[in-house]
Amino acid sequence: MEVTVRFLGPFEQYSTQRELPLDLPEDATVGVAMQALGPQLGEAFQEEVLNRLSQVRRMVLVNGASLLAHGWDTRLANGDTISLVPPTAGG
Repeated sequence: MEVTVRFLGPFEQYSTQRELPLDLPEDATVGVAMQALGPQLGEAFQEEVLNRLSQVRRMVLVNGASLLAHGWDTRLANGDTISLVPPTAGG
């Protein structure tokens, strides 16, 4: 299946494209997708993002929804969009 990964804000530094298609096995999870990005995006992405997945989780959306319910085990479907978004603060 194919999903799209969007890089927003500071995450844009890891890819030459703002959106990147990603081929994954059927029934892949967000965690599998993040690990699949590592070799494509290089050492900086692996060190700064993948090694801090517990902190990054709140910055990952699937089709605009947070991962709060199932975390990295959130199942993906063909055509889904994973967005890496910077943290925001309001007030």
